[in-house]
Amino acid sequence: MNFLSSQEILLLTSDGPSKFTASNVLTTEDLLPIVESALGGFFDTSKDYSLINFENLVFSRIRPEGVKEASSRIKKAMLSQIEKRTPISVSKMPDGRYLIDDGNSTVFCLYMSGFRVFPCKVSEQK
Repeated sequence: MNFLSSQEILLLTSDGPSKFTASNVLTTEDLLPIVESALGGFFDTSKDYSLINFENLVFSRIRPEGVKEASSRIKKAMLSQIEKRTPISVSKMPDGRYLIDDGNSTVFCLYMSGFRVFPCKVSEQK
């Protein structure tokens, strides 16, 4: 799995402008412990799961009240005030992407917070 961006960015360095692509320097294995640690603050990752890139996820619905509730639950779980959330429930679609069965609002909130990969429990095709 590769969740590193191949997008080239221009960095200003003391030596002048330099083009940089994260995937040329870092590997998924370099970043996986960081991603899993950050996600582990909210998700219960003690059971089997797959990390899935955001661009491979398809929302089945999105509700404003659900987003507000998810935001509150994320904060409480990160502060250990409630139990951690199980991985996002997804079903594999015929085109290879994954339909979010449960966790649409959670994915939306975490995406808006900068997350681009999510621990998911994958079920068979729908």
